[in-house]
Amino acid sequence: MDLKILIITVSKSAKDDSITTIENIDANRDGLMLLFEKQNPKSIHNPNLVEFGTELTSFLNEITNDDILLVYYAGHGLKDPNKRTTVYLETYDSMRSDLQHTSYDIKNFVTDIQNSVAKRKIIIIDSCYSGAAHPYDNIMGIDDGDNDDFLKEHIEKSKYTGVYILTSTKKNEPARYPGDKPKEPTFFTGELLHILNNGLEDYTKESINCNDLFNELKERLKNKKKPEPCQSNYGNVHDLPFWPNNSYNPDIAKPTSSKAYQTNSSKETTNKTYTISYKIDNVVIKQQEIQFNSLIKHIDAPQKNGYTFSGWQCEYTTMPAYDVVVTGRYKKNINWKRIMTVATGLVAIAIILYYISNRNDNTNTTIYTDSFYGRNDIEQYVVPEGIEYIEAEAFRECTNLKEITLPKSLKRIGSDAFRDCKSLHKVNIPNSLNEIFGNPFIGVDDLNISFDNGSDNNGYYKKVANYLIDLNENKIVSYLGNQAIVNNFPSECTSIGEYAFSERKTITEIDMSSSNINSIGDFSFEQCVNLKSLKLPENLKQIGMNPFCNIHAEVDDFSNESIVLEDGVLVDKINRLLVAYIGNSNEVNLNIKNLFNAKESIRTIGCYAFEGCGFIKTFVTDNISIDNICSDSGLTEEQIQKLK
Repeated sequence: MDLKILIITVSKSAKDDSITTIENIDANRDGLMLLFEKQNPKSIHNPNLVEFGTELTSFLNEITNDDILLVYYAGHGLKDPNKRTTVYLETYDSMRSDLQHTSYDIKNFVTDIQNSVAKRKIIIIDSCYSGAAHPYDNIMGIDDGDNDDFLKEHIEKSKYTGVYILTSTKKNEPARYPGDKPKEPTFFTGELLHILNNGLEDYTKESINCNDLFNELKERLKNKKKPEPCQSNYGNVHDLPFWPNNSYNPDIAKPTSSKAYQTNSSKETTNKTYTISYKIDNVVIKQQEIQFNSLIKHIDAPQKNGYTFSGWQCEYTTMPAYDVVVTGRYKKNINWKRIMTVATGLVAIAIILYYISNRNDNTNTTIYTDSFYGRNDIEQYVVPEGIEYIEAEAFRECTNLKEITLPKSLKRIGSDAFRDCKSLHKVNIPNSLNEIFGNPFIGVDDLNISFDNGSDNNGYYKKVANYLIDLNENKIVSYLGNQAIVNNFPSECTSIGEYAFSERKTITEIDMSSSNINSIGDFSFEQCVNLKSLKLPENLKQIGMNPFCNIHAEVDDFSNESIVLEDGVLVDKINRLLVAYIGNSNEVNLNIKNLFNAKESIRTIGCYAFEGCGFIKTFVTDNISIDNICSDSGLTEEQIQKLK
């Protein structure tokens, strides 16, 4: 039995300049090839669509029934502008104008791997919107030396079977990478490499399984305020110990079978020391032995002419049960006298650069993710002509930004592009803007939107009262008001887009009963935490991932052919999927009366269905058998056990 690994990485597109080159993905590939060197992984770097499909098929055809299959992909996740729920994986010849024929559909990618003969399959995807790889009907609840020798010793052929999928983001969330540090991996893969190279925080475990990896990834990324990963599982592959835990300490991990052993083990571990090595400019300048769990007191750094020491890079305050290497950082001192000497020249250069940056032949067409993220020094900004795409989160948390002028060349705006720009009150919409992803204006109140042509629309988007509407899909993109009661939905709108009302904390009552809404998108009302009353639209047919995350209100019961809301439990009847719990009781009755017939019941608990519901103590299930529980359902381990 072997671990067979395929690494697919796409860092650039040769045919579409609007698709950003991400050099960090080259670092992802290098790090993974080094990590899995003994497993002889196969690498496909920057393939076109034909090469992508051919090489993937060839690799899968070589897999045997007993192999453990691990397929990794990193690159752009691209949304189809015509079918925005469809996500494509970037190839070397991807073009936004024809994704269907130049890129790989993420669902087909997963299906191709699922159909291989291997009993154990692990799929890891690091891309924007990668959560689209998780199929609802495959989401299941997950319970909480030499690598080849390790695998042979710890894996029983018949014990683990199924498919496990790990993605860097939710299905509607962009991925992130340190664009200013192109030699470093993306944030998700960087943490993944750190864990597999250095081991888990829990050094009592001898091996790492998929669930261990996910839990530590999620915690590390959450603490660094980066997008959190998602996982889904079919079978029990999540328990597969596929990699050694390099932080494993057998002195701590020994079974505590007797009181005498506990005393000796504790004494032995307490007295054990580990080495901390100090590096400056890649040279170890000193090492010291520190007792396990003792406070780390760093050495004094040597002086460096022309530089000021800025600190030791060390994530530990007490010594872990393994050796540690820390690196010293220096900051170059500023020579103010020289700066003043060349100031006149710099002013001249600045004028020239400004002229160049505003020429008509400017080839930079994108403002990238993180370009202005968190910049509090900007109050007004004019986006240069020639810019066609403002990526997701480009201006996020520019809290003092009051006004932004968009160019006539702009075609697309990414999700969360202006999120939490609390002071923003004025934005213009050019005639060229034809695509908005998600809701760019979450956390922006009293925004005045105007159109360059002087009307209320540009042919693609329209402003009606406090709503920004997508005219092609008759969809509410963003709610821009701050009223307490919302009941005047535009008559032309039949759907509410993802995150459209997100974080509107002034709303206390929503009444959609007389609207023409028939579809409510993912997380569309999330964090409307003061919502107390909710009425659903009569014609509601489709509902996305919990649109009412962290909302607990008094809700009217509701039922039609497709949807039922009973005692706060919102269910997609067609898929027998529990979408959300919106009530505020600590006892939840899952015996829904208004399903099609008495024999039918809820089968699946969807992603984030119980987000913020830690107060629930009891579930009434009678004879209901819950088959599938999304790993990101929001349920605690204790609550899951009560459901089982």
